[in-house]
Amino acid sequence: RRFSNGSKIVYLCVTLMDIVLANVLFMLIVNGGFVTVPERLVGENLVCMICATAAALVGVTLYGNIIYKQRISVWEVFARGFKLTLVQSLVIMLTARMFTEVSQSILRLTACYFLSYYSCLLMFRFVERQLLNHLRRMGHNKQSVVFIGSDPLNISIYNDMRDAAAIAYNILGFYSNNELEQCPEEFKHLGTRRQLMQD
Repeated sequence: RRFSNGSKIVYLCVTLMDIVLANVLFMLIVNGGFVTVPERLVGENLVCMICATAAALVGVTLYGNIIYKQRISVWEVFARGFKLTLVQSLVIMLTARMFTEVSQSILRLTACYFLSYYSCLLMFRFVERQLLNHLRRMGHNKQSVVFIGSDPLNISIYNDMRDAAAIAYNILGFYSNNELEQCPEEFKHLGTRRQLMQD
């Protein structure tokens, strides 16, 4: 399954924040006088909301956030955020073109949006990640894991996951028809494979 243990709620909350961020930044850029923008956009908050929301929805559809995942590298956050921002900026440029004439100001508006949104998005992702890790330490938004079989490799995998378990995983134990040799005491034998099918 794609979502589990509250991941869907986290995904929806972060997506909503992305849409809000897109709207706030776009209206600030258009109405704040930071760069020269098409005159027909200035003061047109409804038009700005349409442009920003359309851009955010397309971006999220193609490159939705993955911050809810248990294991995600910093590089993945940077790369996916870049793609998300690039798509949003292109949609901003196209939708702005629908409401005003082609001009250099649209390009300046798009460039300003890209730089400001990407910078803010990375900061938001860092804060979201810290909050998510805090929730996981409190026992929320964890992914439950069970092992199957008596392969000794399961113990090695368990040991590798154990350090991350406090943050990301809730390791329930293992199902096997046989006991595992040299099995850590906290790595519980939950039953046989037949019992797994019955649970």
